[in-house]
Amino acid sequence: MCGIAGHLGLSASRRQRFLLVRSLGSGVDTRGGHASGCFADGTIHKWAGKWSSGPARFLRDASDSGACIMHARWATCGNASDPTQAHPFKVSHLGRTIVGVHNGVFSGTKDTAKERGRKHTVDSLEFYRLLVAGELDAIAGQVSGYGALCYTDTNDEPGSMAVNLVRLTATSSLVLYSIESGGYVWASTRSIALEAIFAAGLTADGEYEIPSDGVPIQLRLGGAAPGVWHMTNRDPVKLCQGSPRAKQWWESYRDVADYDDYTSTGRWWT
Repeated sequence: MCGIAGHLGLSASRRQRFLLVRSLGSGVDTRGGHASGCFADGTIHKWAGKWSSGPARFLRDASDSGACIMHARWATCGNASDPTQAHPFKVSHLGRTIVGVHNGVFSGTKDTAKERGRKHTVDSLEFYRLLVAGELDAIAGQVSGYGALCYTDTNDEPGSMAVNLVRLTATSSLVLYSIESGGYVWASTRSIALEAIFAAGLTADGEYEIPSDGVPIQLRLGGAAPGVWHMTNRDPVKLCQGSPRAKQWWESYRDVADYDDYTSTGRWWT
């Protein structure tokens, strides 16, 4: 199962963003390893191997961006070592462009690609091709799958970009937290998200339930998030307490004096 993480609209220092992304990367590495990627400030970065093998400039982009989508791939089809098959995928149709990631598996995508004269490389890419073309309803029952989606429509107005989070089934893994100082953080598991929030010295003030019926929760940069929101009864602060790894991250990096000390060498992961 691949790893998904990201942040949007954070009101935090540059150092806090850096520590958050660093820890999120460490977390998604536990669910990936074949290839990694991110979408930040309108740019897609992809590379072979774990997030921890990524160049420093990718970390800077992911940290400084107002919205970032991160992914670590564990290949179930296609070429595991080919970074071009890594997520995020960018697909366009009739002037609309979507950039997105997925964890889980789809079936039936080989047939839909063949019917449309396309080459099937990985199942997630074909799914996003169907999504951007608005064809999912027409092929209901032909394509099935499980997992979670995170995608954005790059045609959104500048300053109001929306990120959509989707759980396809009840067993799909994706959690969302609001941050006390402002903004959102999401990840494939509670431990990945909360340990990163704690490591950055931020406070989560709410855990939100993402419906498992395929209907997205939409987070919007520069505006309120529309739709029905359901907060769980879990206390994020209590969930984070007692996590040895979260405490280790914070104790190790809270005294970082200068963000650039870590990124200027090009070796930002230890």
